[in-house]
Amino acid sequence: MLQQINMVEMSRKLAEYLKNSQTLDDYCQQEFGKGITVAVEYANTNEVPDINSVPYLMFYNAGKVEGLAKQAEYSCDLVVGAKIQDMNTLSAILWNPDI
Repeated sequence: MLQQINMVEMSRKLAEYLKNSQTLDDYCQQEFGKGITVAVEYANTNEVPDINSVPYLMFYNAGKVEGLAKQAEYSCDLVVGAKIQDMNTLSAILWNPDI
């Protein structure tokens, strides 16, 4: 039997984990001079992070397909906001396995 998963709640738990990650905080403090902003499923456009919120992670459009006759599928869009000087820096940030 498949477990029914609330995708928004799962996104919130993941966001809370990342927000409390000392490794991620140390990295953001070093690279950006401030901690990370994390947003989940904004209720209106005023809650969407902007350039002043960087660095940020935003989880939205969490969805699922579950059922006895279907293969379970889960999805969630993730936006990474970072203010950088060049594309090589962005590539290094996005593919850093130590974060």
